[in-house]
Amino acid sequence: MSLNSVAAHADSAPKDRTEICRQSWQVLSGQFKENYQALKGEWSKLATQCQGTGLYEYHWGSLLERTGSLKEAIEYFGNALKQDIADKDEIRVSYVSYRFSDALLVNEHDTNRLRGIHQEIADILQAHPNNPSALTEEARQLVALKDYGGALTAAKRAADLDANSWPARMWLVVAAAHTGDCRLAKPYIVPTIKTRGDALLAQQDFMYAAVSCYLATGEVSTAENAIRALAKNNSAVKQDPVFLRLVNDVLAAKRAQQSAPQ
Repeated sequence: MSLNSVAAHADSAPKDRTEICRQSWQVLSGQFKENYQALKGEWSKLATQCQGTGLYEYHWGSLLERTGSLKEAIEYFGNALKQDIADKDEIRVSYVSYRFSDALLVNEHDTNRLRGIHQEIADILQAHPNNPSALTEEARQLVALKDYGGALTAAKRAADLDANSWPARMWLVVAAAHTGDCRLAKPYIVPTIKTRGDALLAQQDFMYAAVSCYLATGEVSTAENAIRALAKNNSAVKQDPVFLRLVNDVLAAKRAQQSAPQ
């Protein structure tokens, strides 16, 4: 469906307006994919017909964040939540998520502030325990707070509820590497990479976890391939002590394999 054909129905009854805007978003996001600046420009053209649906506000705030305006996105979502608009649940999750990210950027060691913001996600889950987005955000925040067991539980629930959620699977792998549950994590690694490709191959936390889990389960050659892929897609990690330690761990595991009795 083209954007013109979607727009041709813009005078439909109000109850259909959200679905029309949803279709418009699908067309635009399919056309521009991760060119968020261009997508933002096109989405802004639909403000008149889509504002107030909640869908418009959610995507607009998300685009602000993805084009580098985190604080503006936080302010926008805060104002949106005060308005009489439909379907605020995902906006509320993102509002908490962005504030948590901002707090991490300002002072990642301010655990009191981080835990205060995290409580808002816990409150959302109290009301909506099966919200995959809230569960995924719960997992992300708990990883930052070093509650890896809680993060693993939340990420596994999110992944089970939404099989298409690569972030849920990503945080599951990261948390599992820290808890030693690598046999649980391993089946999720390759499908998650296939979903995101090179973008995820450059993500330090995920790839460190993948390497650690492959080593823990005795798949040394796969661990070596993973560490090489990370270095290829994110050359900056080559100076990171964690990367260097994992390289040494892979080399040591290779030597141990080669010297083992046949």
